[in-house]
Amino acid sequence: MSRTKVELTDCVDGSKWVQLKPSGSAGGMPGGHYRTTATVVFASGKWWVSELYTGEAGSCLD
Repeated sequence: MSRTKVELTDCVDGSKWVQLKPSGSAGGMPGGHYRTTATVVFASGKWWVSELYTGEAGSCLD
């Protein structure tokens, strides 16, 4: 059986990211670890990300 669609889940380390306010200035909020889920599909001989979701800071615990 050959799959053409898979879902991947991982923890993205954004602990060094700087969160900005809408005005563009530093928001003073630290980054964190984010639970991230991607749906990828195989089409035209390549794997493509069709959906990407990143949770809130702290949603992926070590």
